[in-house]
Amino acid sequence: MMEAPPLHNPPRRVLLLGKLGSLVLWLENLQRACRKLGHRTRVFAINGETLAARLHCKWQIRGVSEWMLARFERTLAQFRPDLVVVAGLFGVPVDYMRRLSVHPNRPPVAGLVGDRFQASERERADQCDRLYFTDTCFLRDAELAGFRTPGAYLPLGVDPELF
Repeated sequence: MMEAPPLHNPPRRVLLLGKLGSLVLWLENLQRACRKLGHRTRVFAINGETLAARLHCKWQIRGVSEWMLARFERTLAQFRPDLVVVAGLFGVPVDYMRRLSVHPNRPPVAGLVGDRFQASERERADQCDRLYFTDTCFLRDAELAGFRTPGAYLPLGVDPELF
């Protein structure tokens, strides 16, 4: 098993935003990787991290509840992240991105894109400082869609502890 290279920069506070329990377990694997690299990490799951939050999300009929958005804002204020990584950017409701964009101490935001997307997703993309795509064709698609945010290819990794 390969060891992670030593950090040359001080540990950061990284907030991971997305959906827990996704097909590729993106949040869970990102959290493990960040912690292994020595970063303080917090997850904010749009589908709820606790039973109460999960039930609240399921009972919400349309859109995102103000209750969840208020929890997100409290997390930003209390954790004070140095970086926000949005896993599955286009699956995260735009309301979270809007709240993040007006946050008084807005940290840099990286959006991870692992699925096809529409040009109509531009608002979410433009709320990020950098986009990372799991497929090289998404770079061209983003350009054709008029996304202004710079992007790069970043393939999905595999956790050597699990596979």
